[in-house]
Amino acid sequence: MAAFLRAIDRAEQLIVSDSAEVERLLALYEEAMDPATLESLIPIIQAHVSASPQPTESGFEKSVDFHLQTGLVDDAPAFADIIPADWIETALRG
Repeated sequence: MAAFLRAIDRAEQLIVSDSAEVERLLALYEEAMDPATLESLIPIIQAHVSASPQPTESGFEKSVDFHLQTGLVDDAPAFADIIPADWIETALRG
């Protein structure tokens, strides 16, 4: 699990730092997609990728608020009850 989390971290770092490589990899994954569309997607993807796979409490609360307001959930757990933040931090350090 820790190795998978570190792989996500490496992928996120690649996405925000190497547009050409992201475009190349995405083209392999989405073979039918027009190259111009792929190129235009890269900055959008980069703008929405987190700097870290470590969930933030503010991001969690934003998600909880959305789910409560839309009626998708009636009650939500607290961040500290479901996010193993200390474990994630340790796992990312390797």
